[in-house]
Amino acid sequence: LLITKYIPRKIIHLLAMMGILSKVDCKFTSNKKLEINFKKNNKIRSYYKDIQHVKSTIYENTVNQNIEEKYIVLIDVYPLYSQMTEYKKINNNHIIEHYKKLGTLLNHLKKILKKRIAVCIHPAYPEKFYAKYLSGFTIYKYRTNEFIKKSFIVLTFNSSSIINAIKYDKRIISIQSKIFKEKKYSSSIYQEELKTKKITLSEKYNLNSRKLIIELDKKIKNYKNYKTNYLGFNQKRKSSDIIFKYIMEKYN
Repeated sequence: LLITKYIPRKIIHLLAMMGILSKVDCKFTSNKKLEINFKKNNKIRSYYKDIQHVKSTIYENTVNQNIEEKYIVLIDVYPLYSQMTEYKKINNNHIIEHYKKLGTLLNHLKKILKKRIAVCIHPAYPEKFYAKYLSGFTIYKYRTNEFIKKSFIVLTFNSSSIINAIKYDKRIISIQSKIFKEKKYSSSIYQEELKTKKITLSEKYNLNSRKLIIELDKKIKNYKNYKTNYLGFNQKRKSSDIIFKYIMEKYN
């Protein structure tokens, strides 16, 4: 990874700074911190000539759609996906232990909350794998955002699809599993920013439904900072409008 990705990227950036390669005219980003850092001290060292702060594209669709609370939605992560196996060796025993504990958690939540379970997976994930390890639950492809809108609670490891749950102010639980742990749990990516509730997979659970819901509801207020810093929530105009105006003015 160092040889094939990191070093070549740094070389390209260095050549752009030296004027040997052209810089990218503009980066449009919903990450406010990138814009602030660029304007403070990184214009010369940046791979971009300009950075414009825009609202995340998840806000492009302004059509009112029904938001329900019918499901406990798990956005699962395939433990054998390439980005994981490049860093870590995972054997069959790890997978069996992981899904046994995950299944126990899902059944416990289903029992105490009296909600149906919907397991949403990336279109590239193999269905046969889930038929083997999560056979007691219904698996859905291509419908993640649909089920997030209908969710009572969303469970996540580190999927970027959680952005939609943040948009709709859904209750979120970050799942910590040994199979995805390196220096930190993979779910820490979003959990540390959102301050969401953490549940570490184990053999048994004893959650109180009333206390759990109260705790999750209190956590929702933390989403506002994330929306502002990373989703351009404070921008009044849609990103498509800002980008269109920029291009028309910049390139006539």
